Amino acid sequence: MSQVILEFLEGDGVDHRGRKVSDILAFTHEDLECDHEFIQWLFPLLEPSQMVPSAPFLEEQYITLIKSSITAKVSLEKGLLMMSSIYSPTRQWLHEGDHNHRRITRILKST
Repeated sequence: MSQVILEFLEGDGVDHRGRKVSDILAFTHEDLECDHEFIQWLFPLLEPSQMVPSAPFLEEQYITLIKSSITAKVSLEKGLLMMSSIYSPTRQWLHEGDHNHRRITRILKST
């Protein structure tokens, strides 16, 4: 399962909907707000997603492979910049119970 995440982050693979990382990085703010499944692919974790149990998750040895892949690291950095552009200019997510708290936690843990 981790291999598909590595391939996705390197731009060679696709997510469960057939999208490349470049497709997701081109999402509009509205796309990002409406889609709740891209985040598991763009910011993978070692544990399964509580919100999308079918989403892939990393195995420990793939962390080293991602860290050693310039392309995968660039994808993560672009994803981080993209998500920062959503959360930085607004305070909407600062409200208690906002659904974006889970996304922000995932982004921080992944990066």
